[in-house]
Amino acid sequence: MNKKYLIVIAIVIIGLLFIITPDKKKVVITDEELKEMENKTVSCIETKLNKYINNGKEILLSDITDKKDKIEYFKAFDDGNNSYIMFKEHNGTYEYEVMRDFDLYFINKYDIYQKFNTNYGMTILIHTENNDISYDELIGSCTAKLPIEYRTENIPVLTINKLRKTTKIVFGDKEITDKKIIDKLIDVVAGSSKIFYKGMNHAYLCDGPAEMLMYDFNNKLIDTLYVFGDGRRLIPKSMSKGCEYFDTKEDYRKIIEEGTNTIYHTYVDYAEVCASALELIYEDSNYKYYFSCIKSDYVLINFTLNNRVMKLKYALNNNYINMDQLITYNNLIIKEKKN
Repeated sequence: MNKKYLIVIAIVIIGLLFIITPDKKKVVITDEELKEMENKTVSCIETKLNKYINNGKEILLSDITDKKDKIEYFKAFDDGNNSYIMFKEHNGTYEYEVMRDFDLYFINKYDIYQKFNTNYGMTILIHTENNDISYDELIGSCTAKLPIEYRTENIPVLTINKLRKTTKIVFGDKEITDKKIIDKLIDVVAGSSKIFYKGMNHAYLCDGPAEMLMYDFNNKLIDTLYVFGDGRRLIPKSMSKGCEYFDTKEDYRKIIEEGTNTIYHTYVDYAEVCASALELIYEDSNYKYYFSCIKSDYVLINFTLNNRVMKLKYALNNNYINMDQLITYNNLIIKEKKN
């Protein structure tokens, strides 16, 4: 895989809009208004970040990367115990080589840290004592709203009442039958909504959803929930008319993790070159697991819901995830049966 690539962030930010409403009036959001919203959001996040650092010393960008020309915004502090970095690359893009420098700087300082992305292309890396900051606490509460009147639309009560009869949820090869977990998920569905801004068409991300099949006591299919990868968009199949969904207040993947053996995660292999020798990274009673070369310092796992980042080897050997829960691809891990 060519690692010198740009990952363009799929951000839904409304640029300069001139959208005609039925009464022929125009709603205009200027570039200046959008910049003001971004500045307010960033300022709010900076204030929250500074609460975690006690009399911190500024970290120099040159201590982290030599790619200064690719960085539009940078701020970083370290108080000896905790530290944070907030930066933005030019044009709101993520360049692999830049992100590699920042991630490796932090993983060489700490066993665990957290990593967040904002709607304005900012990346935040932060280490605190417990590494337990939530996205909503740090970023969600700071996100500026569009200065336009809006209305909301919810899933009809009749549809929610039908879903309340669910006794089993099936998705992929997993099942949820715990009634408390099912009720929590239905509560998330019931609290979801669409937001319609005055004078603007409602925009949707048309990515493909997964399916959650909802069954009643007689094992009869009640409905199917279409759920999307970011954990905050869903719609019952019975209401779906193509590319549309309702936004949720809570990430329903937390409920799925609670009710199944699933742990949502991604990982990245930052090894440029590595010594040609098998590296043992984990073993259980039946198998040994290896990397194909010496690179455990460069393979990082990102836990999606708590935003924690650590070395994959560290995560396996400290019970943050097990081999059954781990998604593997491209022959990253070699499995060998014990004698």
